[in-house]
Order: sequence, then C-alpha cells, then structure tokens
Amino acid sequence: MNVAASMPGAAPVGANVPAVTIRGLSKRYGDVPAVSDVNLVIERGEFFSLLGPSGCGKTSLLRIIGGFESLDSGQVLLDGRDVSTVPAYARNTNMIFQNLALFPHMTVLENIAFGLRRKGVGREELGRRVDEAISLVRLQGYQSRMPDQLSGGQRQRVAMARALVNQPSVLLLDEPLGALDLQLRLKMQEDLRSLQRTLGNTFIFVTHDQGEAMAMSDRIAIMNQGRIQQVGTPEEIYENPKNRFVAEFVGHTNLLDGTVRDSSAHGRVNVECRGTIIPCRTETDLADGQPAVVALRYEKLDLAPDNECSSHPVIFAVVSDRTYLGGAVRLHARAANGLTLTGDITDTARVRNIAVGDSVRLTFAADAAVAVADAER
Repeated sequence: MNVAASMPGAAPVGANVPAVTIRGLSKRYGDVPAVSDVNLVIERGEFFSLLGPSGCGKTSLLRIIGGFESLDSGQVLLDGRDVSTVPAYARNTNMIFQNLALFPHMTVLENIAFGLRRKGVGREELGRRVDEAISLVRLQGYQSRMPDQLSGGQRQRVAMARALVNQPSVLLLDEPLGALDLQLRLKMQEDLRSLQRTLGNTFIFVTHDQGEAMAMSDRIAIMNQGRIQQVGTPEEIYENPKNRFVAEFVGHTNLLDGTVRDSSAHGRVNVECRGTIIPCRTETDLADGQPAVVALRYEKLDLAPDNECSSHPVIFAVVSDRTYLGGAVRLHARAANGLTLTGDITDTARVRNIAVGDSVRLTFAADAAVAVADAER
C-alpha cells in the first residue's frame, strides 16, 4: 500500500521535514485552558504517544492536529505545510476514535470503502486499495460481515483499515484500545506496533495508560494541565524524569522530599531527607540548600546482605505491610526518622520469611535515585 501519499503543497515524501510541527499552540474552552503554549516536533515515521491523566489536554491537542478543533493561537504544520486553518477533510490525516464509529448498517467492506467512495475513487483502484487494507489487518473472509457480527478486536481492525485505506501521512489514534479487555488490549498493542513498523508512516497515539505508551512508542510527550512536561524515549522518561509530576505519573516511585546538601560534582548531588543523606544523579541544576525531590523506583530497592558492610546506601526500617505480586514481593517500610519506602523485591526467596513488624536493611545502587527540583515547595 502506498501509505506515504503526500498532501497538496506538502514537502516531497522522504524530504527532511517533520511529519508534524506545533508552534506555540494554545486552546481554551471558555475560561478553561485546554492546551497552553505547546511546542512539539514529531518526526516522520515515528510512533509518538501523548500520555497524561484525564483532562490534561492530550485529546484536545490530537483533535487540533486533525482539524476537528480550532486553535486560539499558534501553528500546526503537517509535512511542512501550515494547516492551522485547513479543515479536517483537507488534511492528510485520519483519526481512529475510542468508540470506533463504524457504520452499523454497512458491511466490513462497505465501512472500509466509505471514504474512498466519498472521494470518487474509481472502482478498480477502490477495490485494490480495500483489498490491500483488508490484508494488512488480517480480515480476509470477513468482508460481508456486519459490525455486530465481529469481536471487539475485529471491529478495531476494521477501524484501522478504514483509516489506512485513505493513505494518511499521519494516523491519529484517540485511546482506541480503551474499551478492550486486558488480554485483547495487549494483543492489539502488538498488532498496532507491528502495523506501524510495516507501513512506516506516522502514528500519534493518545492514552492515559503509561504501560501502553511505554510498550508501543518511539517517543512520548507527558502532558499535565495543558502543558508538555517532558518529551523523550520511554527509557529517557522512566530513568530520567524531569520533574515531580513525571516521576510520580510514570511507574511506581518513592518520592522523598529533601534539601540539596552537596551539588559540587557534575551530575551528582546529595539530598538530605529527614536526616538521611541520599546520593542521587541529576540532570537538573540544583544548588546547595535548594528543596528537591528524590525519585526512587520501587524495583530499584533491595535488601542489604545481613551482617555485611555495603558500599551502597543502607536505610534501616521496619516492615509495615507486605504484598505478594507473583514475580516480586512488595515491602512497605518505615524508618525511625519517619522516612517511608516501598520496594519490589524480585528475589522472593529472600523475603519469604519476612513479616510485618520485622526490621530490614534497604539498599539501592548509587545511580538508582534521581533528584529533581521541587516546584511544589
């Protein structure tokens, strides 16, 4: 399938022009800001996710890119062309909605062909493109079925085929897997990622599910209150959160309020949390005496060997709760100074006999903790 057909006035396919460029974009609904001064570049061929809690502005941003919502200020460029005032039908994008919006009175084939027929595509080309789309999403033999005769996953694939048959430069996906059960959602994640790699065009995916975004994306933009908090690869965002919100929203994280005590070493600081000194790595400029927050992932904590000296930090604490998770045991513990920590201990044999009320020695590697500026204090 020639999925890289370019829109009128766009840069030639293969040119060194981003698929989407957003400059200073803002949108309000009455007195409520939905998107605030967003700047973003999405490269051609990326699987890019907009991730954030409900109401953070991610769907509004997606709809503005697709032309379904107007913007108050700023620009949207698709393939180098300013489309800020271009209606949705004239943009080389297609959107898949969470409710899929299939026509219930049309067969699978008629649903997929609908857009091409509206454009007046000839019968021979229409048939070829519909067949290609059906083959891409593995729905051969289902052409004559009605939507209510399909499973949830099959309906999802019909929606994909209906969008892809129009050969969009950018495919927009607004939480399309949200209504599926867990096992089917995991399978559809694999299918979507595989399809994007096969086609090579640009997918922009909206989700509030961090696991979904981490598993599927080349890069992710974390949004909160209409603003982009951080853009990066899944690994960059997970390992090097830029602020408290990102550290808390992505993954399971201990957040420890403290004060910078030593910022002399480049990329390294010590943070004092309730009298405990925690060595941290950081990509933030932090000064001595500045409030900071330490982010320490649950899985980064471990039990220090008994009766042995450790080169890693050790925190003495008492277990306040214990949860078996299958591949790990989650320990909630509290130190004498009031510092509380949660650790997912994957060596379950070591914690088999540990119960609530037992004393433990918690430790972590020198580069496990990340310090960021604390704008909330």
